[in-house]
Amino acid sequence: MMGLLYFAGIDVPSWTVDVIGGFFSSKKIYFGALSARVCLISRKSRERAGTRFSVRGVDDSGCVANYVETEQFICHSDSMTASFLILRGHVDKMRDSYGDIFILNLLGLSPGEFCLSYNMEQQIIGSKVTKYVTFDYHSLTGAKSATERDRLSQTLMAQVMPFVSAIGHLVTNDRGVVEKYQHGHIRRKQTGIVRVNCIDCLDRTNSMQREISLQVLRQQLTALGVNTTDSTFAKFSEACTAMWVANGHAISRIYAGTDSLEFNKSRV
Repeated sequence: MMGLLYFAGIDVPSWTVDVIGGFFSSKKIYFGALSARVCLISRKSRERAGTRFSVRGVDDSGCVANYVETEQFICHSDSMTASFLILRGHVDKMRDSYGDIFILNLLGLSPGEFCLSYNMEQQIIGSKVTKYVTFDYHSLTGAKSATERDRLSQTLMAQVMPFVSAIGHLVTNDRGVVEKYQHGHIRRKQTGIVRVNCIDCLDRTNSMQREISLQVLRQQLTALGVNTTDSTFAKFSEACTAMWVANGHAISRIYAGTDSLEFNKSRV
């Protein structure tokens, strides 16, 4: 439709409003005499739209259900922004758009999920994926003790965070870069992406994306020159955690029709 309007010589932006399907939340955090705004936005692909039991998997064009790009960003004063992107969804053309790819597969060891993991691994062999890690998320939530849960958590993060630190996150001197990327003075770019999945890219996926992004949060604040004392970091961490929980609910309502069920079972 848009193409036809442009072809007819119609100035489309003058007559339309840009909208997204997904989630947005923003909160201003005060620390001492300073403040910063932390935001979380999820943009759900318009391709292969539909609910869980009517639209699943991939279509003939390579588009998948529940493909969501989530951005956690912080705006400090009027001049600096730090942004981190993370994905749930398909791998096709991802390298061209995002650079290096880290796939974190959270499927379990039940016969159905194990079969999916096996076939996924066969497709990844010889692909442009930089690194692939599979981790049974239920082993974390089902750990018999806090010690065992911490051990599993540390083992997983030891595999994920070196890649996350290597690809970095966007840092710009221009706060307006969120809306007008090309005009910003970019100090650093994010050079890759972490792509997380479970069976429907809902509960488990959102929980793990939250934990990875909270690990990045301190790096973002440091890049913006925010003194990350325990009390200051706790304010940002608390706000981001609440946003990620709300994000999980929102994406789950769109795709499954219910709130997320996994968010309160575990903190990695």
